[in-house]
Amino acid sequence: AALRDAETRIRALRPGEQAAVVLAGAGTPQLVQPLTGDRAALLSALRRNTVAPTDAATAPRDACLLAASLVASRPDARVVLLTDGVFPPQDEMRFP
Repeated sequence: AALRDAETRIRALRPGEQAAVVLAGAGTPQLVQPLTGDRAALLSALRRNTVAPTDAATAPRDACLLAASLVASRPDARVVLLTDGVFPPQDEMRFP
């Protein structure tokens, strides 16, 4: 469901809007597609870099912080976390 939601959001990008793809599987979150308005590049990055199911710990907060750092200078930017919801509770999801 998260993958379909990501694809839908990418296809809905309007002219001038940009998105990036950050993966937050086991280990350190990875930026797999920097900010771009190129829908094909975003969809390709998403499909090439799906996260395999794992019982290992994930780091959604770290992924959100990485994503937030990409758009820190953009006052109207949003970070959207798409997840299967399977991760330990986070102490705080507040950002600087």
